[in-house]
Amino acid sequence: MKICVLSDLHGNLIDNIEPCEVVLICGDIVPLRMQRNFPQCEKWLSTEFSNWINSLPCENVFMVAGNHDLIFENQPKDWISTTLYKPTQYKLIYLENNYVDYISIESSKSYRIYGTPLCHKFGNWAFMYEDDIIYRLLTTSMPKDCDIILSHDAPYGTSDICYESTWNTLDEHIGSRPLKEIILKKQPRYLFHGHLHTSNHNEEILGNTKIYNTSILNERYEISFKPLYLNI
Repeated sequence: MKICVLSDLHGNLIDNIEPCEVVLICGDIVPLRMQRNFPQCEKWLSTEFSNWINSLPCENVFMVAGNHDLIFENQPKDWISTTLYKPTQYKLIYLENNYVDYISIESSKSYRIYGTPLCHKFGNWAFMYEDDIIYRLLTTSMPKDCDIILSHDAPYGTSDICYESTWNTLDEHIGSRPLKEIILKKQPRYLFHGHLHTSNHNEEILGNTKIYNTSILNERYEISFKPLYLNI
């Protein structure tokens, strides 16, 4: 199955996605200019963003929110359905500490896909919690037999050094410690993340899990990286 993975759009709805079966998005969807204007965000999501989802050359899109997607926090299922599912005719599937089993049209193989927006706490943003809370939430919600994890945050020590960051030293690991512990226990095949725009975009390994940063932006919020394509 061919997949395309990207993250940290911040409103950049790129139009050069290659044909694939599944597109995966690891959060920070909405434009920065409207991230705290919820009526404006809701309109953008149900129109411009949904139209973009419908135009993608794939069967389904799986997505998690990010810390800048404040509008997603604490929303009921009815809001997700009205804002995202109905406008995309259920092509888009939103994951928030839950999973789905996707059956490939190409191979008929089943893929278990889990998604979480949780980030370790460092500011007043969405889905940020203390480590003990993140550990508990991930422990109870993430199954052991996942093929794919969509996470906004990176696991600590892997793909988590920001090479262009201005708010931490350039050799500092700044990923999520509880996420690292859970990945080592659950051992999914793949973990895709964003959040740290300019950390290593090449494959890294944590235990038995392949880790990829899939942000398309640099720290200046300029498009600098291409989406990731894999056959899995």
